[in-house]
Amino acid sequence: MSAEDGAILEAARRTSDLLGLAGFYPTSVSWQSEIGIGRGTKVVTPHLPELEGSKLIISPILQGRLDSQDWGSILASPLILKGLKGFYNIGALIRVSPGLLFLAGFLILSFAYPRLDSSLIFGFIVADVILLVLGAYSILRLGRRLVLEADKEAADALGTAENGRSMVTIQA
Repeated sequence: MSAEDGAILEAARRTSDLLGLAGFYPTSVSWQSEIGIGRGTKVVTPHLPELEGSKLIISPILQGRLDSQDWGSILASPLILKGLKGFYNIGALIRVSPGLLFLAGFLILSFAYPRLDSSLIFGFIVADVILLVLGAYSILRLGRRLVLEADKEAADALGTAENGRSMVTIQA
């Protein structure tokens, strides 16, 4: 482990304690630009490092460019988001459940009455697709809202710089 990785892990521990997340500490740092393989690949952005288990995944763009005291403000939002994961999962289930329940009702109805009119079947299918698309869109909005909420909590906990500007300075 490099000295920079050690400084990052120490900043993550301090930030985690400051945010009241004592007991959760990343144990390793990985410098990656992407997570996953194939279609499930996710880009790791410089402004939002990822937490995968106890591994902190940071964009290589930031490697060697930040002072050790700046890492706390960078890592605050991902640490808070880790705590909000349960809210996201429950919220996603709530948002997609109307479409799933409608689909279950349609299947039960089609087994109870096997000679349904084709226009009625088409109407059920269209309505269910609309419900599922609206649920998926709502899940995307929920994810964005939770990121903004994590940023707000991080700013409240760590304080903000004057004029709302970030105190993080990137070295060239």
